[in-house]
Amino acid sequence: MKIAIPALSLLVATIATAAPVNVSGFFRLVDAGDVSVSPDGQFVAYVRTTPDVMTDTRKESLWLIDTRTHAERMVAAGASTPRWSPAGTRLAFIAPDASGHAQAFTLAPPDTHANQVTHVDHGPASLAWSADGKTLAFTASVPVQGPPPAPPAMPRPAGATWAPALKVMDWGNYMADGAGFLDQQVSEVFIVPAAGGDARQVTQGGALNVSNVHWMPGGSQLVVEAAQVMPSDATRSYARLFRVDIATGKATALTAGKVDDADAAVSPDGKHIAFVRMADRGTTFDWMRLMVMDADGSNVRQLGTGLDRDLGAPRFAPDGQSLVARYDDHGTGRLARVGMDGTVTTLIDRIGADESSSVATDGSIAFLDASRTAPPNVWIKPANGQALQLTHLNDALVAGMAVGAIRELPVTSRADGKAVGTWIVLPPDYKAGKRYPMILLLHGGPHGSDGDAWDMERQLMAATGYVVVDPNYRGSTSYGNAFAADDVAHDFPGRAYDDLMSAVDAAVREGYADPAHLFITGSSAGGELTAWTIGNTTRFRAAVAEKPVIDLASNELATDQYKASGGVLGVAPWADHALFWKYSALSRVGEVSTPTLVMVGDEDRRTPLTQSLEFYNALRLRGIPSQLVVVPGASHESLRARPSQHATEFTVTMAWFARFGGAAVLTPPQGSRPSSTATPTARRSS
Repeated sequence: MKIAIPALSLLVATIATAAPVNVSGFFRLVDAGDVSVSPDGQFVAYVRTTPDVMTDTRKESLWLIDTRTHAERMVAAGASTPRWSPAGTRLAFIAPDASGHAQAFTLAPPDTHANQVTHVDHGPASLAWSADGKTLAFTASVPVQGPPPAPPAMPRPAGATWAPALKVMDWGNYMADGAGFLDQQVSEVFIVPAAGGDARQVTQGGALNVSNVHWMPGGSQLVVEAAQVMPSDATRSYARLFRVDIATGKATALTAGKVDDADAAVSPDGKHIAFVRMADRGTTFDWMRLMVMDADGSNVRQLGTGLDRDLGAPRFAPDGQSLVARYDDHGTGRLARVGMDGTVTTLIDRIGADESSSVATDGSIAFLDASRTAPPNVWIKPANGQALQLTHLNDALVAGMAVGAIRELPVTSRADGKAVGTWIVLPPDYKAGKRYPMILLLHGGPHGSDGDAWDMERQLMAATGYVVVDPNYRGSTSYGNAFAADDVAHDFPGRAYDDLMSAVDAAVREGYADPAHLFITGSSAGGELTAWTIGNTTRFRAAVAEKPVIDLASNELATDQYKASGGVLGVAPWADHALFWKYSALSRVGEVSTPTLVMVGDEDRRTPLTQSLEFYNALRLRGIPSQLVVVPGASHESLRARPSQHATEFTVTMAWFARFGGAAVLTPPQGSRPSSTATPTARRSS
């Protein structure tokens, strides 16, 4: 029978399969994020994302939990960015006003009435309270005067309807994934009375493009994270930290060099500034370093040097003598206390993929957990107590599902003998000694990692009847700097491919996988690796490459990240085209014999549609069974943003594998009728 694909554009023949796949879980799962605890630890605010089945969207809302009673209520629909005042008496957030424009609001819990603070045309974003609680700082986009639109070839007659004016651009940041072509604008800093009133623009002239803003305790200065707008597009603009005088708007650089500095935190006494540094060593796979400096920008030093892991999302402890920061270890997120002397002590050994955590004045920490058996929930850990679960967002859904066991699969890379952290998800009815069809599932990045926490997609694949092998191949974080950066600098896919083949060999050797029924899929960098892999081996029966990079040279200059051109291989494409061709999946397409489905969003600006077209066209010209699936209105980051598209994309993938000998029937979750009150933002989006 044929599967109807109403939400996708199938540019070739409809896929045939033996039975439809039940993916109603994508319409039910609730997501949580942006956790913020009040200074006294009594309330936790967080953003809940749920589906609207009728509009096929995922909608945000702001929720408030009383940590003493666990009572929970919604604060505002469409709201985000919860930020507590220093005294903890008011909560600021961003939500749409009556006309649908984003504005800043405040409320005083337990009061439910929200007061609109701003009335601006663009923004706001990055809310921050002054120490006295009287003023809010925020960022907002300000148009920059660009070139005039191109005139028509002839005067337009009165009342005539002509095509839109041509777009003329002469600036560098002219497009972005998810936004398309951009008007020339920068994000400036504003302040507004917390009680409401006229906002005043602090920074002027478009010299800085500000992403985040923080108050210094005295109330006369701000610390901002910003890219310095360069006069020449040939010069890369690095992220810096600046001190901004509120009275004059004068900005003074606190950091410099060929590095990106961001994610700042100001100590309670204003004497120190912590931040995260990403050094530029000629590769995009550098790791994050936790840094601290004196408030004037002097005495810059790295903390946590004894921990060979990325350290990020720093927050000062109430006494200012240490920081709470996130790190990932073997695919699992953790929270640690980092002393000003550089010592690192783990506080919470399992947190969710969302980087948000929040520290109260009393030392309580709010966070999202990372469970093997359920999606993340909001938790709080008192300063001197055990962590407590505050939400139960998906209990009903999980109770009706058979969850596959997650195990660690020991893998040693054939390239150099290094361990490759790998997880395997088993079918819910797994029987030891029985071999199952296997999906090799590749995360994106590649600078990222997967762990043993809940993942809806992996669970549904396992429920379909596959063992799912999820390797953290070379370039993945949480296994040390050498593995994540040094081993792939100017050499990717390189040893990453050897890591993948070693993971497959281990799954076969340990008796999990049927070597005659192997399948492969991945997204973004995982899609690139998928395309590279099937150009180097014939062991897979079918492949699905999502939003892949196929030709490194053309992608480098067509992506919205073109200013990083040459970052992966250390040179620009025109300087060494042979090197770019050597590492491009397109160079191996002549060896591909694996039936391949290519999937991409038609608004993808990160790995543009043309990359997928190149691969699909080459496969068709060679006579390889292949299909191209284009997701309407989807960008790189929003490929799975709409529940119906996410569900259908999964169905298409499973149907493609079934067509070439994979498992054909998904064991449907019990009680899985679509609901109008739940579905998440998909985790696997890059």
